Amino acid sequence: MKLKKFIKSIIPNFFYVLGFTIIKNSKVEDSQIDVREDTNSYREIFQYGKPVIVDMPIEKLRWKALAINFDYDHPFVYALKQACEQDKSINFKVLCDELKKYYELVQPCSMSDCLDIEIEAEFPKPQHTHHTRWPWINKRSNSAEVCPVIQGRKMKALSTREHGVQHWGPVSHEKLLTEAIKLSRLYTSINEKGYRSNITNDADSMVRVYILEKENLDWVAIPFQGQHRVSVASALDIKSIPVKVMFVIRKVDVEFFPLVAKGIYRKQDALNIFDSFFEKKRPKVLNQWDNYISKKSELFI
Repeated sequence: MKLKKFIKSIIPNFFYVLGFTIIKNSKVEDSQIDVREDTNSYREIFQYGKPVIVDMPIEKLRWKALAINFDYDHPFVYALKQACEQDKSINFKVLCDELKKYYELVQPCSMSDCLDIEIEAEFPKPQHTHHTRWPWINKRSNSAEVCPVIQGRKMKALSTREHGVQHWGPVSHEKLLTEAIKLSRLYTSINEKGYRSNITNDADSMVRVYILEKENLDWVAIPFQGQHRVSVASALDIKSIPVKVMFVIRKVDVEFFPLVAKGIYRKQDALNIFDSFFEKKRPKVLNQWDNYISKKSELFI
């Protein structure tokens, strides 16, 4: 016991001599700063050097899979809007039918289809991975990726190669039902109780985002955790939600984007992809889906 205490006392002093300070981070609150009542600016992340919590307009959020807004044309938002009854309950069959239509119409053949640019790199098939290969995100290919699928009333982590991913088709019937159940449950909860976010523990329900920032400080945010919550909030016409900003990707640092530095993307291609998140142009992979929405809307005019 004395030896253990001696080691605990000597280690901090040893690292202090080397110029380091050991800080015990025992509280989740210590690992984030809530700036909503102060500046409500994500740029406080540079001052504090840790994630910051801000209130963020949904119109500034973009899907992590494709460079589109969480608006009426987003597949999750559209499906929820179509399935919403007059009393704001969800018609589960309609929700499943609309999601199924999306998964049938949007089935990218390669990562190039998702990026709207020809890339020679051998990325995994979009249906096998949750990660669109944006130039600023370095994700190793994982042939054993899993996705959440409800089987026998239990949520299981099953192979994406067998069931697909939430972003596009094809997906298994079980995966389709899983997405519909997640959206309908969230919708019902938020509609009845309001939008809530628990930030007091590490397993919180806070939407986590990163920022894309241009030279003029114009910005958008990409939720990499909590996309269903954002979709439901948009479908319920909630204008702003609390989010946790984890890091910032600056356009001026394009040469340091991991996949640019590795030579997988040309600098100009990476810049074009970056800028696409600030434009209203829809990715070509959504053409059939957009035509479906347009034709269906014409029926009610």
